[in-house]
Amino acid sequence: MSNNKFRKIAVPAMAASASVLAVAPAVSAQDVSFTDIDESYTHYDNIMTLAEQGVISGYPDGEFKPYESITRGQVAVMLANALELETPEDVGEVLEAYNDVDENSDYAEAIAAVTEAGVFQGSDGEFDEWGNITREQMATVLVEGFNLNDIEPEQEAELNRDHISDSHVENVQTLANLGITNQLNDFQAYNDIRRDQFSTFVVLTQNVVAENEAPAVESATAVDADTVEVQFEGQEEAVEVELDEELEDGATTVSFEYDGHTYEEVELSEEFVLQPAVESVSAVTPSEVKVNFNKPIEDVTEDDLEVVDTESGAKQYVSSVSSSDDNESVTVEFYDNLESESTYEFTFDLGEEQTVSYQYDFELGTVQNVEFEDQAVLAGQAEGDTPTQLDYKLYDANGVDITEENSEDVTFESPYSDITENGEVLNMDAGTTTTVTAVYTGENGQKVESDEITVTAEAAEPVELSNWTVAESQSVDFTDEDYEQDTEAYSDDTPDYLNVELKDQFGDVYSSDNVTFESLDDSVAVVDKNSGEIQAFETGSLPVKVSVNEDDEEVFSQTVEVDVKAEKVASDIELEQNSVTLSTQDDVGVDVDATVLDQYGNEFESAITADVGDSELTANYNSGNLNVQAGDAEEGTYTVELSTGEDVVEELTVTVEQPGEFAEYEVRGLEDTIDLNSDDLTANLSVVAVDENGLYIEEETENLNVTVKNEDGEEVSDEVVEGTTINAGELSTGDYTVEVTLDNKVIKTSEFSVVDTTELPEVSFTSSNLEVAADGDLLDEITENVDISDEDASIEGVSFVSANDDVVNDEDYTLSAGETSIYVESFEVDVDGDPSTTDDVETIEFDNPEKINVNVTE
Repeated sequence: MSNNKFRKIAVPAMAASASVLAVAPAVSAQDVSFTDIDESYTHYDNIMTLAEQGVISGYPDGEFKPYESITRGQVAVMLANALELETPEDVGEVLEAYNDVDENSDYAEAIAAVTEAGVFQGSDGEFDEWGNITREQMATVLVEGFNLNDIEPEQEAELNRDHISDSHVENVQTLANLGITNQLNDFQAYNDIRRDQFSTFVVLTQNVVAENEAPAVESATAVDADTVEVQFEGQEEAVEVELDEELEDGATTVSFEYDGHTYEEVELSEEFVLQPAVESVSAVTPSEVKVNFNKPIEDVTEDDLEVVDTESGAKQYVSSVSSSDDNESVTVEFYDNLESESTYEFTFDLGEEQTVSYQYDFELGTVQNVEFEDQAVLAGQAEGDTPTQLDYKLYDANGVDITEENSEDVTFESPYSDITENGEVLNMDAGTTTTVTAVYTGENGQKVESDEITVTAEAAEPVELSNWTVAESQSVDFTDEDYEQDTEAYSDDTPDYLNVELKDQFGDVYSSDNVTFESLDDSVAVVDKNSGEIQAFETGSLPVKVSVNEDDEEVFSQTVEVDVKAEKVASDIELEQNSVTLSTQDDVGVDVDATVLDQYGNEFESAITADVGDSELTANYNSGNLNVQAGDAEEGTYTVELSTGEDVVEELTVTVEQPGEFAEYEVRGLEDTIDLNSDDLTANLSVVAVDENGLYIEEETENLNVTVKNEDGEEVSDEVVEGTTINAGELSTGDYTVEVTLDNKVIKTSEFSVVDTTELPEVSFTSSNLEVAADGDLLDEITENVDISDEDASIEGVSFVSANDDVVNDEDYTLSAGETSIYVESFEVDVDGDPSTTDDVETIEFDNPEKINVNVTE
């Protein structure tokens, strides 16, 4: 058995001459002959083999000279060529190791190559390039050059090691073990190696290497993370190889062992892409599990996961999904507990038609361990205050947290009378310490006790600056859903205040009248000690120390960095467009959006003054809109200068042209899209005649008729259209066509869409099982098992199909004792939760009906 790793070896290419070993090309047997040897000569076959390979050649006179020795310089050339060693860039520097060879030597490049590769070196500072090589030195050259030590011999040869140098004896032993030499009693280690002997040693070495050399890999393709399909050269069929180590996602090479050979860093035919899979699911609590993936998977949400009981088919509704920092696992929380001794199918939809499934067997055990650790409680709580509940955990044999399901069966034992049996603590003075034991008692009376722990009462102390912000007031609600931290203050007349939130060692908000502020760089700003008002002098980073002092002693401090910026000023005017063209006959004009920005790129409240110069144009700015009219201006190009009263100026180029001949009618005042979630739901249409460039000629006001049709070509109600005004609030979402007639002739057809960007609340079930009394209210029971994302919204109705009308009738909602399933299709949701209004009741439909199991009791 061999376990080999081979240096890449080419066929040696040497030719011996009287001085320098030259490279000879490979030739055929009939082209090679030597006058001084024939087939009867002992080493003839091996000499001819190397000659045919181009490893060695004869002399110019046609002789091989088998009895001549090979010099060390010639061997260096042989090894450099055989091993395809690169010539070092710094030959001279490498050869500094020797005092008898330099870069001008005949064999300089070859000697430098073998020296740097560590396969053939001199000794005592000399390489001795013209010296002969001994048999034991040859053994070392062959072993190191051909990596013979990587080949495991079948047995250890009995070599007489008496007359072999210590530095070479192990390499001679290797030749003997591999059968390359049979001179076991007397290797004649110190004798020079002759050309004929060397030829035989090289051929025998090549044969051993060939016998043990791994077959070359033609291609390797990953089947999965554990398996590659390998096609070896010379073999008809590819083989599958099991890997000792799994491939990593994105791997381009693979290492493996096959048939006793080791292959390292073999290039894969294509980059390996690890297919996502669930590796494991483990319960944290009966309503929470951790799912581990085999690779990072980003952006997994509750909408991507479906969990189903494999036996009943009932859904286990997911409350939330949160990813780990490395995205290699998610924590899944359910609305309901998983049922013990049940199997659940987890299916993740990863997009692009890719799903990952995993079956998880859930089994819940009894309490086996009560985890109870030393803890501190808030001191000084009296009757009427909310007592502190001692913290503990109950686990089953699998480490599942089952505290919530078994908390009623836990009692607490303590010598301190103000710690109750249910673990509530009141009236403990600061510094008081006592011991407590938690005891769980099961249904059969079996008890599980915790270790005895120590409870210490502590006064609340600030330990964390949990939040801070800069605001224009001293009262910031850090819990507001719209809250965003602001770390910037401005050196203007509007006061800025530093607001902070502190928390104590129990994680509760710490309230104190003794919070103070101190500027640590009063060259930037001064901060009022008590109010936190920031009065800036210049821009820069302002460190502010926030402290809490109790009984004249500092109990907490932390420094925050406020970015003080220059006063906000108008810096730019941003126009929707920088040029417009007007008709000389257009008295309506063109509207251009105009926005003032401060130096930080934010919108800035400032009026815009429009200066038309000495032209007859008119330009008026109002709340972000600039209206420009031709007025009495003649044809030409004009410039309207816009300014904010500061040094902020923008120009609008206005071209006034005489309109050409009539080309068509244009309907104005109709947007491509009308959003029902906007304040203005009316479209006031006007019909104007325009030339081929769209320039206004005149407006048509008489004998106009406007008709609006839906996608089915049906005309909408009269309430939608009043004259030339469209009341889009009376329309449902969809696409519509406007047809305008003049003197009973259709002059223009336009299209528009009605959309509703109102964010409807999300509705999701929390349980797939309902139980309701026959005389109960099904809608109420459904509502109890539904989660609505908007707390102001309420369910007003439900649409479903019943699998058994005798139990649950889907027409009149009557109930009779029994079990069935209903398939919920949609809910009617009052968005604002106000039953007195009906204009905001929305229908929220499910993509697929939700199956709910209903048990109707007597």
